[in-house]
Amino acid sequence: MVTYNAQSFFTGDGVTKVFNFGFLYISKEHVKIQVDGTDLEQGTDYSITDESATLISAPSTGASIRIYRETTTDSILKWADGNYLIASDMNLEQLQYLYILQELKDYLTENTTDLTDLVDQARESAESAAVSQQAATTSASNAATVVSNVAVSESNAAASQQAAANSAIEAAQSAAEAEVSAQAVSPSAYDSATTYNFPDVVAYTDGYTYRCIGTNVTGEDPSTSSNWARITTVYGDFFDTDINEDLMPASSPQYSNDFDLDSNGDIMPKE
Repeated sequence: MVTYNAQSFFTGDGVTKVFNFGFLYISKEHVKIQVDGTDLEQGTDYSITDESATLISAPSTGASIRIYRETTTDSILKWADGNYLIASDMNLEQLQYLYILQELKDYLTENTTDLTDLVDQARESAESAAVSQQAATTSASNAATVVSNVAVSESNAAASQQAAANSAIEAAQSAAEAEVSAQAVSPSAYDSATTYNFPDVVAYTDGYTYRCIGTNVTGEDPSTSSNWARITTVYGDFFDTDINEDLMPASSPQYSNDFDLDSNGDIMPKE
């Protein structure tokens, strides 16, 4: 068995149906299996229990078996001003960012050509974690004003916030490592006449980067097709990192999908 951070490889013997893949996951739906490059369907071809996969039929002798994790890039949790901060929710959000970075690292390890702009993706994942941390801090301040009699709970929330900040720093460091290992790599432009298969990555005309998650996909718009997953998020230039890799407001912000300037020149979420 060969094991990475988020995938394991086996060789079939014609008998074995149960395989211990050895990595953690947030949801069973994130655990995928391929046999000789063909995707299996969970619930029909296999089931997941803890860190083991049980196939309905034993792969043939010599078959190549790949069990891997594919964590969703959509936000699992939604934050709003005044939310109570629950340590388990904050830890889950940071765990999602960590798993996505691990999967990117595996992808970099296995692929040296045809990669997208993974450096920007990893950096933006780190920035997204830092932005979430800032939102959590703001929510904690609002909650403290309303429920000042729950000092013990607020103390626990502050400890969770510090843990989230540490995770953001680690994510930024992982982004730097990805930048070193993927120098001069750029995504290929999308071509509607080309047939794509997972894990092909393209740069689309809307400025985003997409990864193919299907097989034999031709002529489908990456921005709307379920066979494509967007793997970059553009935040504009409202935030930057200083020499210590800490998240700071940009000195002269121009554009952002998520933020705007109010009449006082302060950065505020868009309506």
